[in-house]
Amino acid sequence: MALKALLPLLVFLCAVFYTGDFILAENQSSSVKRVKLDNGLTVILDPNHSAPVVAINMWVKVGSACEREGERGLAHFHEHMLFKGTRNLGPGDFAFEVESAGGRVNAYTSFDHTVYYIVAASRSLGRSIDLLADSITGSIFDAEQVQKEIEVVLEEIRRDKDNPSGVMSRKLFESAYQGHPYGFPILGTRESVSSFTRDKVRSFYRRWYTSPNMVVVVTGDFKPGPVLARIKKGFGSLKKRPVPKCADATPSPLRKSPTVSVFRRDINEGYFSLAFRIPDVKHGDIATLDVISEIMGAGESSRLYRVVKEDKGMVNTVYSYVYAPVKGGIFVVGGTVPPENIEDAYGEILTMLYKLSSSAPQTSEVAKAKLNILGDSVRSRETMQGRATSLGFYETATGDYDFEQFYLEAVNSVTADDVSRIAAKYFTPSNLSAVAVISASSRASARSLKKIVSAVKPPDTSVTSQKTGVHKLANGIRVIVKENKSVPLFSARLLFAGGLRFEDEGTNGISNLAVNMLTRGTQTRTAAQIAEQMESLGGYIEGFSGRDSAGIEMESLSSNFHSAMDIFADIALNPSFPQDEMKRAKREISAAINKKKDDLASVSIERFLATLFKGGTYSRDVLGTTAGLKTLSREKVRAFYDKALNPRNTVIVVVGDVKTGEVLARLERDFSSLSARGALRPLPSRPVRPGKPAVTVKRAPEKQQTHIVVGFGAPKVGSPDYYPFRVLNTILSGQGGRLFLTMRDEMSLAYSVTSFYSARMDAGYFGVYIGTAPSKETEARDEIVRHLSALVRDGVSRQEVERAQRKAVGDFEIGLQRNSAQASVMGFDEFHGVGWDEHKHFARKVLAVTPEDILRVAKKYISPNSRVVSVVRGGAK
Repeated sequence: MALKALLPLLVFLCAVFYTGDFILAENQSSSVKRVKLDNGLTVILDPNHSAPVVAINMWVKVGSACEREGERGLAHFHEHMLFKGTRNLGPGDFAFEVESAGGRVNAYTSFDHTVYYIVAASRSLGRSIDLLADSITGSIFDAEQVQKEIEVVLEEIRRDKDNPSGVMSRKLFESAYQGHPYGFPILGTRESVSSFTRDKVRSFYRRWYTSPNMVVVVTGDFKPGPVLARIKKGFGSLKKRPVPKCADATPSPLRKSPTVSVFRRDINEGYFSLAFRIPDVKHGDIATLDVISEIMGAGESSRLYRVVKEDKGMVNTVYSYVYAPVKGGIFVVGGTVPPENIEDAYGEILTMLYKLSSSAPQTSEVAKAKLNILGDSVRSRETMQGRATSLGFYETATGDYDFEQFYLEAVNSVTADDVSRIAAKYFTPSNLSAVAVISASSRASARSLKKIVSAVKPPDTSVTSQKTGVHKLANGIRVIVKENKSVPLFSARLLFAGGLRFEDEGTNGISNLAVNMLTRGTQTRTAAQIAEQMESLGGYIEGFSGRDSAGIEMESLSSNFHSAMDIFADIALNPSFPQDEMKRAKREISAAINKKKDDLASVSIERFLATLFKGGTYSRDVLGTTAGLKTLSREKVRAFYDKALNPRNTVIVVVGDVKTGEVLARLERDFSSLSARGALRPLPSRPVRPGKPAVTVKRAPEKQQTHIVVGFGAPKVGSPDYYPFRVLNTILSGQGGRLFLTMRDEMSLAYSVTSFYSARMDAGYFGVYIGTAPSKETEARDEIVRHLSALVRDGVSRQEVERAQRKAVGDFEIGLQRNSAQASVMGFDEFHGVGWDEHKHFARKVLAVTPEDILRVAKKYISPNSRVVSVVRGGAK
């Protein structure tokens, strides 16, 4: 997560060069142990016996961003001073002893952290912990050594000013982070460092080096028990003091144009960089920005390398990276350039970046970028220091050492459309800072560069929305088209106002019957011809009906696009509702209704819904009843359909190997004649909330199992409680959920036990289902209530939330592989009013759910003493 980008920055920003890698972490939850000592110090232990090596890190949550006026450079200065003598060791003894044992010791400072670390053979672990603890807790800050290190740091500052890359990066941060703590140099200034005294150093140490503000990480070949005891002994003397607040991270003021700066030095090569401000490390957009960085500037196959360097020869080197620390980040493109090419290079690079907003990358590019990010994560785990750095960074920057798993889930969910959307969001002229360091003789100037930079404009974003957003036909039908060239297939889905929400007691089942009839004959095709023609095109077409909507779904080979769309439009616009087919349809639906009666699990759920939504439309069966079907005449069904297919409430989605313009032209031609022929009035449903348990029981003495559902009303579609409740349900459901692990694996109460949650337009519903032996009915019901009561009373653990989040996101992404699934999700989301692109935010919103959110929605919707219970009771007794 942009961490590999921190390394080159630290090289010129920090006093001591960091030799490890910033990495992406694996899911180490099973091996990692996180302990909070009595004094507030956090300890993270990660045993790994793959090599006889250990890494010990001390992370202090203070960097240059926490410094006050007159303190610039003090955080970094401590990185020097903690190696300069303690009560037990003289200056240099610490490093001498570590290196004499074959180990390495070093430190580095960033805007947000100061880190001290030792990498050593595991046989030296105990002594290494003692040495690091002595340095952290016992440094004496000798006044003479302070003066000596001031001179050392001043030399470091002078060296940095002689380094063109350092000059460029420092000036870039000043420009991009204007008015922000990150705009000040980590090393400090000559004036500020020269003013340091022993008292000032000790005051800073006492303020920030307090145990609650520190994290010790140990990875490698060790046993946790003895190591934890050694850490407690070594670091137990750290004082527990209140942690002060860092300086405010005031955002830069909004600008109307890019900021361009040019600096001249006695150099031969030109150095350039540009940056766009982006959010912090925990923001959901970072994953997509990292994918963009991989596509644009990571490696010799990246776009910038191939075009700007290889094809056009404008630059000598080029790179891009995402830098996303705690208080807001930047997306950077930089490199070296022949001075005479610098203006052309800026223009070409910006053109390529801006083009992303209107021209999504190929799926293969996105897939390669994801693979590279994952590969970096895997490779980084080869070293113990790499593992320690990951754990320490994520723990101190996000509060969760395992946070990278959320990040990798987000990376996995990035699509080509996400790339365009995020590029349009952040790659704008007003968000741009550009810096160049060039020779004194170069003809380029700040004015000429700003002229070039200002002349390059992002494409009109309205073009982007017309390509990937919601289009409207002349009569108001909303159309969503997504091009996917990976396989020569396409899927189409038409949704309109239908389903239970538009049926009363006398018309129950009419929506399902109507869509069933659509493929049974049109003005020009019989049912047999429709079936034969679709099969000859390598596809299928059928109607569907649910609780809130109804429609048509179709899939076919892309080479048969127009032939398949002929049939799609024909059955939607010209159904004939033939009488003989109507009789056949009713007979088949009646058989399906009777078949459902044999599935007692379905019966228990249907009776649960009938009780929960008593008297409301959601209380009924989508199929209707056998008696009710007999009352639905051909004329009544046709009249219902004519009102249901209203352009104002109709959505068409096409996904696959198609061309957007061709699809829109085709749909405009076919559906422009459709006009409103009336409208259906929705009949809202509301769940009951009984003051005491509402129980419905059905006897099934010939059956050997009892089926139980215990449930409640739940958040509806679009509710702010939707995502927390979805995670809540995932915690309970599945083979790794609470219910299965306890009621099946431990108590052997059932073969099948789970929870379910469905969000509809007017309301949602949630329940726990179990199929058990009749003799275990009471025990099973009591255990369900116990689980629900515990959930409302105690909430859930962070580990449970993390497991559920990963499962929910994984299941969702796996389910979106097919064109038909994508068409379904986009279509329903648009029809339900949450927006066709809601699926793009699924991972981010799921991963943002906290244990506190879970407890809140549990208390809001689940009242165990006011439950609705449905029992289909088997057994003769």
